[in-house]
Amino acid sequence: MLDRKKLLEWLIIQAGMGAGVSDYVLARESSIAGNGQVLGVVSGVALNEILVRRLQKGDPSGKIRYALSKFPDQEIAEGIIDKYFIENGKALEKRFHSSPFPVFNQNSDRVLTLNNDLEKLIVAANFVEVFLAKEGHDNPVGINYLYKIQWPFLPSVYGAMLAGVNATLIGAGFPCKFSKVLDKFSVGENATIQIKVAGTEDPYFIRFDPKNIFDNCPELSRPFFIGIEGNHMGAKGVPDADAYVFEEYTGGGHSMPCRSGELTDRGEPKYGEKDEMDFAKLKRILDTNETANGYRQPFWRAGGYAGKLKTAQKEGAVGVQAGVLFEFGRESGLNPELRERGIDAIMNGAIVFKDPRVSASGFPFNVLQVNGTLSERQLYEARTRICALGYLAEPYLDGDQVRLRCPGEKVEDFVRKGGRIEDTIGRGCLCSSLMAVIDLASPGELSLLTAASDLSCVKSVIERHGRDYGMSEGIDYIKNPY
Repeated sequence: MLDRKKLLEWLIIQAGMGAGVSDYVLARESSIAGNGQVLGVVSGVALNEILVRRLQKGDPSGKIRYALSKFPDQEIAEGIIDKYFIENGKALEKRFHSSPFPVFNQNSDRVLTLNNDLEKLIVAANFVEVFLAKEGHDNPVGINYLYKIQWPFLPSVYGAMLAGVNATLIGAGFPCKFSKVLDKFSVGENATIQIKVAGTEDPYFIRFDPKNIFDNCPELSRPFFIGIEGNHMGAKGVPDADAYVFEEYTGGGHSMPCRSGELTDRGEPKYGEKDEMDFAKLKRILDTNETANGYRQPFWRAGGYAGKLKTAQKEGAVGVQAGVLFEFGRESGLNPELRERGIDAIMNGAIVFKDPRVSASGFPFNVLQVNGTLSERQLYEARTRICALGYLAEPYLDGDQVRLRCPGEKVEDFVRKGGRIEDTIGRGCLCSSLMAVIDLASPGELSLLTAASDLSCVKSVIERHGRDYGMSEGIDYIKNPY
């Protein structure tokens, strides 16, 4: 039985920033520094790719191999190490060997499953990240997923649960009935979610069965399910969540699309009153949910709220979720050199552009304008288009087979697969550029740095504590802004 009163102890949620920015180091340090009041959160995005690249860099700390030694199936763990680990790391000029590209198996009921080797790798990678974030303390740790990235979603969640994750936070979509997935995984049963397949109106599903990984599935603790939503309507779209984070459109990373569908003079989504929080409507929705679920769902505020804890609480929130303040702290997973350039840009008045096109997800993506990154148009135009990792690719029907295509890949390839040429305009490759952000890119790949629109909290903490501030200083600022 979930003790939902625990949720009320989390004054601060350290946002899950992917891929790998909020890694196990950041989540562990913020959780320890918060001493029960802070939910440290790892990003669950692309963890299988991050795992194999860390091993190919030689795993100099030994932490990844140590965590794998604690994985419940040592045959799987040792197989991963044997395949990917390179003693002393790969040569700098060599490209990384990527994890297997997703291939779908399909039954007659339009139910898809992933190739089993990839399932095993995804489960192990999520286990490793959460295990290391929770190591050596008893404070809470969560994991953040983008529901838009559906093909690795189910084995990812199961792997995190294997490591005892306390909360699953899910944004970029409406994961309705996800509570049932957590219930099923906790007792070793298979779970299924519906996915959209381009080229057909027929419903398709993707399934993961823990028995494909273990002969005897252990019973697992069910984590909390926290829906990350743009505004009050998310509480209606995802009524079974244990709690919510409402971030509107002012946070970093992906933002919700605007209701108007229009662009401003700067070329950003034109948000309006319908996109904003309506607390009267939220109350009515939460009242309805409480009647159906039997409990009152708490919520946190996000998107420029790092210095507005009291404001959030006056609005009825438990506390706040903050990202950018932790993103530029010293424990962040950012490439150190890129972190320095990002701080330089922030301190010199850099802006964040909400790009409506660059992400293949279809969601606007907030891009911090930093020299030498793909935020520079000439560098973006010079990049060779390719989809090597496929996290934001969309499933499409090719005859009777479901495959993946991405508007960020070569235009002729996307069109050959039935995509519209207009969908490729302005698209980038977030997968590879976010690997570059955490220093795990193959040669030639450039980074794309995201941040929240309001950067004043970073400036304030740096002005007081210097550029090498850490999680403790960031948490102190949230509790007592200056």
